[in-house]
Amino acid sequence: MTEQVKSVEELARENDSLRTRLEEVTDVLTAIRTGGVDALVLEGPNGEQVFTLEGADHPYRTFVETMNEGAVTLAMDGTIVYCNRRFADLVGTLLEETFGRAFLDYVAPPDRPEFKVLLEQGDDDSVRAELSLEQPDGTEIPVQFSARRLPQNCGNYWCLVITDLRSQKLYDALLESEERLRIFVGSLEQRVEERTSELVASQERLRALVNELNRTEQRERKRVATELHDYLAQLLALAIMKLSQVKQKTELPTVSDLVNAVQEVLREALDYTRTLVADLTPPLLHDVGLASALRWLAVQMQRHQLAVITQIPSGDDPNLSEEQALLVFQSVRELLVNVSKHSGVGEATVSLAQRDGRLRVEVRDRGKGFDVKMKAGLVGGVNFGLFSIRERMQALGGSFELESAAEKGTRATLVLPMGVESVSNFRSKDLGSELSESTISHQPSAGKVQSSNSELTTRSSRQPPIRVLLVDDHAMVRQGLRSLLEGYTDIEVVGEASDGEEALAGIVTHQPAVVVMDINMPKMNGIETTAVLKDRYPKIIVIGLSVQAGEEMQQAMLQAGASALLTKEAAVDQLYQTIQAVQKAIYT
Repeated sequence: MTEQVKSVEELARENDSLRTRLEEVTDVLTAIRTGGVDALVLEGPNGEQVFTLEGADHPYRTFVETMNEGAVTLAMDGTIVYCNRRFADLVGTLLEETFGRAFLDYVAPPDRPEFKVLLEQGDDDSVRAELSLEQPDGTEIPVQFSARRLPQNCGNYWCLVITDLRSQKLYDALLESEERLRIFVGSLEQRVEERTSELVASQERLRALVNELNRTEQRERKRVATELHDYLAQLLALAIMKLSQVKQKTELPTVSDLVNAVQEVLREALDYTRTLVADLTPPLLHDVGLASALRWLAVQMQRHQLAVITQIPSGDDPNLSEEQALLVFQSVRELLVNVSKHSGVGEATVSLAQRDGRLRVEVRDRGKGFDVKMKAGLVGGVNFGLFSIRERMQALGGSFELESAAEKGTRATLVLPMGVESVSNFRSKDLGSELSESTISHQPSAGKVQSSNSELTTRSSRQPPIRVLLVDDHAMVRQGLRSLLEGYTDIEVVGEASDGEEALAGIVTHQPAVVVMDINMPKMNGIETTAVLKDRYPKIIVIGLSVQAGEEMQQAMLQAGASALLTKEAAVDQLYQTIQAVQKAIYT
């Protein structure tokens, strides 16, 4: 009984031992199945031996085979004993063809000496360098290789990791290109700034040149016009006057007819001279102002088969400098000529307005229009004219705006700042007050000088001759007028003056009842002198004379206080009668 119980206990203990060993074996098998065991150490006849399990290095092989870098194992003589597929792709060969080949065969020839030197450094040092691999078609692939010798217990091998540098090289080249581009852009910006500065300076010089050319042109125009007006026109007028005197003194019909024929030829020559003077420089601009000059220009454009409607408010003339007024007049004339030539219509409108210290002049038409960018941007013909207007306006602080469209007409707008007092207003005000204060206070002590303005022209009951003062800047014209009036017993020419200042001084000296006043004179013109004279001596009669005697000129003289305005060639036939008529109208 006792032995039987003892056997049961032993069997239980044995079962427990077997169970424990079974659990251990199960754990080992589980570890082997799951890859937890890389190798087994077994005791054999020759002692302990290490047996690697199949697939134990599989994760590492998978990593090496799939990584982006090439992996190569070299024998000490440089023979490839292992490489991954990435390296085969880099050198452009099949994987199986690389084993057993010399690594140096895949290195680009220029880099082979350097590669040999690097590997010969040997020992346990690692080597890192850049070189190029060469594919069979000659394509070179830039790479970086890192090499390290394996430990002695693993054999005498070099382990190489090769990185493709094409992307890196491309990136570096891009960075380098960007840097060069940045430097180039900086240099280009500097050059653009310099060229822009040069262009602005050149534009300013061009604008100044255009402005100076315009001034030079106007000076020459004015000089030629002055020569024509002050010499040729006066001679023609004087010749007509002389012939009128000859005709009055002859009774022979044949001589009279011949004189008439010569006078007609001289009148045509004088008319042509007036036309030339008007084309060269505006005859009214300095005498009656811009507004009147534009109205006169509107009438003159009929010669170009163009009807011009003026929208110019009455009142004070624009307060512009002489240069500004001349520029506006010339620009408007050029624009109107362009309308007559290119618009295809026979009507245009000129409007003038003053607002916020700026003068705005518009020239409009309803013609066929044009491409503003093309016309205003080119140089040639009418286009240069538009360019010139714009540059001259900008040079004087103004602007030139041009609007046009096909079949919708054109609007050209000139804008100029005002504020410079006009020459005529300045002269009339300052010279008038100066002469009234200084000239009259220094009157000579001759017995003929009267004590008041009203007494200056008082006539006695015996009706003495009408005292006449001749004012003209041309001595020959004054002589002609004197010889003409001295033929009448009731006219006495008491003195002469060559300009407005002498005329105002001569009134005090000679006490005339009538002043025959030329309009175009230096220092003070006839309109300015007449305004001052009538303000100081309202009872003195002023009769204007001019080679140019258009409607605007007549209105300007009448507004200044003159009783009449005659052309010089008509003076022989009309001056005496005009003096008598005006004298009679005033004193009856």
